Amino acid sequence: HQYTQRRVRFHVFISYSEHDSAWVKYELIPSLEKEDGSVLICLHEGNSDPGKSMTEDTINCIEKSYKSIFVLSPSFVQTEWCHYEPYFAT
Repeated sequence: HQYTQRRVRFHVFISYSEHDSAWVKYELIPSLEKEDGSVLICLHEGNSDPGKSMTEDTINCIEKSYKSIFVLSPSFVQTEWCHYEPYFAT
């Protein structure tokens, strides 16, 4: 495999539906974070670029993170899944 040089700034990127934001913020993130702040989490809402589409922003967040977590709830699949299909199809 040929890998391109990428700037990894986060340990994990979390993508989720706004409907699931309370669960992500109050359940998932606290269970992933360490007390010493050693786990850096990338959330789309704090790392978006106003000049880019949601798909481009998501790909950018994925590239800046070692791993990605997609919270695949019914809300996520119904409202956002189509934005990610082009990326995962490549």
